[in-house]
Amino acid sequence: IFSLQDNEALQECDFVAGCNMFIKNKLVYENGGFDELVKGDSTEVEMGLKLRDKGYVNLFGPSVALKHTLSPLERNNLGVKLKSVRERWVLGRRNRIRYFIKNRGIKSGAAVFSVYFSEDVIAILAFVKQQFLGFKRPDSQNFPNSGEKFRHFFFLVRRMFDPFLWNMVHLRKTLECRHINFLENKDNPGDEY
Repeated sequence: IFSLQDNEALQECDFVAGCNMFIKNKLVYENGGFDELVKGDSTEVEMGLKLRDKGYVNLFGPSVALKHTLSPLERNNLGVKLKSVRERWVLGRRNRIRYFIKNRGIKSGAAVFSVYFSEDVIAILAFVKQQFLGFKRPDSQNFPNSGEKFRHFFFLVRRMFDPFLWNMVHLRKTLECRHINFLENKDNPGDEY
């Protein structure tokens, strides 16, 4: 049980957090359940975007928190341990683009990718300027050696292209699952929480 202080404002977000979410079962059933084909822990983003598209607002209280103990497989639906937080960024981008392709069409997915791509080009240019050309600011990241700098650089390049390439490889499967109801054979409990 939790309560929000009177002075705490709820903030809007585009996901529903499965770890501490309050949602009417009816909404989950009306939206076909959580997409079991989404890779990683982005099923909440998929459901949150779907609800937002239908006019609902997803809210969270910033002071409500849970402490997680990650499993060795980090709940990634594949049984493959993610290497780092960086891997989650790439996976999150893949799934967000997948959502837009699946629910709004290929042009919409391409538009989301172009926003990410633009951000990544700027990030790569800033990184090169700061780390390789010596134009560091006081808040610039410091890497212990050149190997770490190059590893981070190549991660930024991968982050730029990976979501697009992954979605092109899996495009047919994404389009095939457009109308799957993941709760088709489950009983609808009604309007409970």
